[in-house]
Order: sequence, then structure tokens, then C-alpha cells
Amino acid sequence: MEYKEEKALSYMTPYALDLLKKLKNRSEFIFAPLTTRSSEQYERIRFFDDGPPEIALAANGGILYIDGKADEEWFEESKRMISGCQEEFQKGKNFLAGDKNVYFEIRTVDELFVFTKSSD
Repeated sequence: MEYKEEKALSYMTPYALDLLKKLKNRSEFIFAPLTTRSSEQYERIRFFDDGPPEIALAANGGILYIDGKADEEWFEESKRMISGCQEEFQKGKNFLAGDKNVYFEIRTVDELFVFTKSSD
């Protein structure tokens, strides 16, 4: 579940949660969620009663969490890897700004990628 100000924003069905718990408890697997959510959004998710996953990736893999804490070295390396792309980011934002189907603000998420919503 994802919570903001104690209000549930998203949820899983009991069946899906049960399957996820079974998968997490199998010793031959490492449960490692990967999400496009921002760090702020990811940190609002509560997967299990026994704490956060051992490892997880947020912001399309740009932020690594180890035992619920963001790994700053990973984040800095992610930013370094895209540091030469700022001109392309701006081109993308300009393109989206001219698209009549975009109905949401155009934002850069965690300094790593561009996000908006489009009706098409």
C-alpha cells in the first residue's frame, strides 16, 4: 500500500499480496521491486509488516534502496551517467510543452527523467 498523510493512495488485492509474500519468502528468490515512482512516492509504500525489502530500485532504477535507505553513491552515479543529456532533456520538455494532448505539468523527477501525462 502507498500512504500519504495516512490516506491510502494505492493498494493490492489480498490475493496479490499473498502471492507476493509467498514469493518473498522463497529462499531461491530475492524480492527486489523496481518502480518508476519518485523517491518520495516510493518511500510512502509499505510492502510488508516486517520492514522494507532488502533492495529496491525507484526512479526507473536511478535510486537504489538498501534496507529502506537510499544509496547516495548509486544516486550520484546515476546522475553522472546522464549528466551529458541535459540538452536532450530540455528538447524533450520543449517538445512535450507543444503537444496539445499533454494535460499535466511537465516535470523532472529526482533529477533523472522527465514525466507528464498525455491523453494520447
